[in-house]
Amino acid sequence: MKKKKNFFEQGKELFEAGQYKKALINFLNAMKEQPKWPDIRNYLGLTYNMLSNMKESEKQFLKAIELNYEYVEAHLNLALTYNEIGQLEKASEQFTIASDLEKKFGRSGFGIKQRLIKLHVELGNLYYEIGNFENALYEYKMADKLSFEFPDIKLLIGKTYMKMNKISGALVHFNKAIRFNPMLLEAYLDRGYAYYKKKNFEKAAEDWNHLINNNSILAEKARHYLNLLKKK
Repeated sequence: MKKKKNFFEQGKELFEAGQYKKALINFLNAMKEQPKWPDIRNYLGLTYNMLSNMKESEKQFLKAIELNYEYVEAHLNLALTYNEIGQLEKASEQFTIASDLEKKFGRSGFGIKQRLIKLHVELGNLYYEIGNFENALYEYKMADKLSFEFPDIKLLIGKTYMKMNKISGALVHFNKAIRFNPMLLEAYLDRGYAYYKKKNFEKAAEDWNHLINNNSILAEKARHYLNLLKKK
């Protein structure tokens, strides 16, 4: 039994380190010795997902659910996999099952929603970091649909639109972020720059002066942008 646990634990460590091919070998070894352990199947699904083998990923999550229908995490991961390959009805079905199971266990189901939002944002951040802004935008928008009231996500959408040089879309979401949270100072800085790109210099100066006048921690950056404006 010790050997089985070692394969699984080592696989998790490799997975967390981003060494997915090596993690896969360990999880497959663990599965051979413990084929009815749903945790191994769940991690296999995650690993195949990260290796872009969505068919095998789906298969492993379904096997985890077959072994333990009340495995909330497997339902959630399967929902995300379906979402990634565009099977939205199946994704919605799995998300609903996961939420219902949480309620069955005496929880509100809100925890599932929060985890799903977090996963979308984290995936969006990964895409953003490597410059894949189309996919980043998609993930942020999926998170926004689940969390309409979260201004931070609207800020991320605005930033992504800026990277794509879609200034009007950026302004819409910076405005939404500020409307939901007038204290979200970073949104003023970014909105000011969006106005600057639109050559609406008066509104750009208004946002940046707002940060300076309120002694914001972003005041120094705002002064830098105002200097750009003076050169204009």
